[in-house]
Amino acid sequence: MDPLQVGFTATKNLDATLKACAKTSPDEKVGVVVKNNGKYDIVEYSELSDADANKRDENGNLYLELGSILIFMLSSKKLIELSSDTKTLNKLYHKAYKKIEQWDA
Repeated sequence: MDPLQVGFTATKNLDATLKACAKTSPDEKVGVVVKNNGKYDIVEYSELSDADANKRDENGNLYLELGSILIFMLSSKKLIELSSDTKTLNKLYHKAYKKIEQWDA
C-alpha cells in the first residue's frame, strides 16, 4: 500500500482512487485511464485503435498518457455497494483477449 494514496483517499473522503503512471510509448501494454461521460474508466490497451493509442497533444505528448498500474483503493462503503448489486458488479467485468507467450511441453 502506498501511504500517500491512503492518506489522499482518506483526507478527501473519496469512495475510490487508482494510481496511474505516465506512459512513455504508445506500445506499452497497459490500460489507459480515460474520462467517459464524466466518469473515469480504464480502457484495455488491446481495445485501443492504433490511431487512439498513437494520438498526441499539441506538445507532442501522448493524448492517452495515463497508464493504469492496477493499484486501487475502495472505501468499505463502496466495496459493499458494488458487491451487493450483482447487475452493477457484472457490468464491471469484460473479456480481454491478449497474446501471451506460452510453453507447451
